[in-house]
Amino acid sequence: MGEVEKTLLAHGVKPTAQRVVIAEYVLHTHSHPTADEVLQAVSERLPVLSRATVYNTLHALVEAGVLRE
Repeated sequence: MGEVEKTLLAHGVKPTAQRVVIAEYVLHTHSHPTADEVLQAVSERLPVLSRATVYNTLHALVEAGVLRE
């Protein structure tokens, strides 16, 4: 289990494949990406990822305290 998965679990977030890929990108970038930028950046790894999933995941990560808005 990787660090991102452990971080999600520690914050009470189930580490689904989509959440892990999105969290990895956001936690390892030095910019403050928009949801559309996140979608574009991770679409190669998860080509069927929807914009709604990105928004919902980012919201869940903020609510859990993993990310700041």
